[in-house]
Amino acid sequence: MALTKVNTNISLVETLAKLYLEGKPAEISDETITQLCDWLMAEFHQLPLNLQFSDYMRYNNAQEMFADIQLQQLWVSADSYDSSVYPNPI
Repeated sequence: MALTKVNTNISLVETLAKLYLEGKPAEISDETITQLCDWLMAEFHQLPLNLQFSDYMRYNNAQEMFADIQLQQLWVSADSYDSSVYPNPI
């Protein structure tokens, strides 16, 4: 039974890889992109994180980032928050 599950997972990964490598990109309207960005920013603002702005602090790996998230803080680049795109990042 375990072999069947492994074969199924391999087949699924192969199918997804083929779609990724050979598929054509989706065409998304500007309106849909705007709605998605607005939704993502609204979700981001609801996170209980203390954003720390720095142009010098960088995470070397995902483990470092998730360790900070567990402490409810996150270092972000101030350059990432252009006021014309993100009116109020805090």
